[in-house]
Amino acid sequence: MKKYTLVAAAVALVCGTAVQAEEFSFAEAMKNGTAKISFRARYEGVDQDNIDKSGTAITNRTRLTFDSAKFGNWSFSIEMDDVHALVDDYNSTTNGNTDRPVVADPEGTDLNQAKLVYSNNGFTTVLGRQRVNVGSQRLVGGVGWRQNEQTYDAAAFVYKFNDAFSSTYAYIDNVNRIFGPVDGAQLADVRGDHHLLTADYKLNADHKFAFTGLLIDPSNNALAGVGTTTAAIDYTGKAGDFSWALGFATQSDDGENPTDYSADYSLFELGYKAGVVNLTVGQETLGSDNGVRAFQTPLATGHKFQGFADKFLVTPANGVVDTYFKVAGKAGPVALSAIFHQ
Repeated sequence: MKKYTLVAAAVALVCGTAVQAEEFSFAEAMKNGTAKISFRARYEGVDQDNIDKSGTAITNRTRLTFDSAKFGNWSFSIEMDDVHALVDDYNSTTNGNTDRPVVADPEGTDLNQAKLVYSNNGFTTVLGRQRVNVGSQRLVGGVGWRQNEQTYDAAAFVYKFNDAFSSTYAYIDNVNRIFGPVDGAQLADVRGDHHLLTADYKLNADHKFAFTGLLIDPSNNALAGVGTTTAAIDYTGKAGDFSWALGFATQSDDGENPTDYSADYSLFELGYKAGVVNLTVGQETLGSDNGVRAFQTPLATGHKFQGFADKFLVTPANGVVDTYFKVAGKAGPVALSAIFHQ
């Protein structure tokens, strides 16, 4: 099965007002906050071998954002998104066009963020609907490629000890996925008791270690299959013109998941900078438990990986081995890249 995707990610217009940082009362913080409006218009075309009709999506996202000024150690943010299809000859997953390829940008209006933030002496608490992006977003991310972003209803606690060490714990009550409300209810969301723990340690400017622990326990029986516990460790480093990334994770079923399994993940990547050109070769393996079930990443920014094809967002039972090579550089102000995936 092949999928070909052409994308023009177009224009963003931002306007607003801001004031210098001061301490305000709550009312003053609202009055002296920053208001923004942005527009993101995009064309995405898909020609897929096993579907006769092609997919054509011309969509626009309008985003309204308000960030308060700080009142004491507190601040507040709220953000609304509206996605509108100018041309909807595609399967948005909600528009009923099942005879066309999927472009997962359904129409709708959504509360993207509504968060209260407390910061003091390296400690930050974020309460409410918020972005949660961890590292490369291989396990937890916002799927920012899609017009409707994935955000999290969570209580997050972040501590930065110094420039070298930071840690985050987040209790997540709901994952607001990219599909938005379905039939008036958030059936596409992942409600439940989810826990995220991260720890990042920078040995020096060239070497960094990261740990991620993720427990997903859905309350919706229809989503019980994504109930998992995952532990991951990553290391990135560089020396001269060479850079590298190594990663390993292990995953097993949890909660009410009906499948008893365990599977591993690994990443090996090597980069070399040759003047203005960057060369990268790597292999990512999402392993399988003897074909019973493979390593899954239901909260990841999946589009970022495996060639943007969106064909393995649910890892096949036998797993996936992705070997890739990338050449990237600049021609004047234009950034260019070519990537091959097998």
